[in-house]
Amino acid sequence: MKKLLVDVDDVICVSSFLDELNKFWNTNYKLDDFSSFIIDDVMGSNENKLKFYSAIKNTNIYKNAIIIDGAIETLKTLSETYEIFIVSDCRVFPVENYNGIFYKYKFDFLIKVLPFINPKNFIFTGAKHLLVADVMIDDNPNNLTGNIKTKLMMTAYHNKTISNAKLQKLGITRVNSWKDIEHMLTSNKVD
Repeated sequence: MKKLLVDVDDVICVSSFLDELNKFWNTNYKLDDFSSFIIDDVMGSNENKLKFYSAIKNTNIYKNAIIIDGAIETLKTLSETYEIFIVSDCRVFPVENYNGIFYKYKFDFLIKVLPFINPKNFIFTGAKHLLVADVMIDDNPNNLTGNIKTKLMMTAYHNKTISNAKLQKLGITRVNSWKDIEHMLTSNKVD
């Protein structure tokens, strides 16, 4: 079977990170208000980031995560022809504020929504450049640098301004939905 690597945040789901940020700063931002990563746009200083991180360090941002339309159904279909690995980083905070609880929150979320994928296939790492697979789906082009034959970037709020010409130079194909992904991966449009 071919190996398929799939990221979690902004690919399978949207966590409640922005909701927590809005509560903390008493704001009303929506994802469409941003064109880069939220935390950098809103908080600016490291001091502000540390205040926010400290306030939410035990909050389960996956408890009310919104599943991206078609993600679960498509992954279930693809699991019949691909060996699927979920590859995600769980380090939300700077190391000095980190307590590791987000690994548990994300793992529990994945067990719940992806019962058809063996939990041994959940890989938590920020070193995605080390990975080898036939296909990888991620929302961050910086993560699509490993030994991957087909690199698919899911369009998300923070990557929507990256040009297709730039992605093409990087060997990355933009996908806008799980329907697009299913069509590509089930119609032999990838090697």
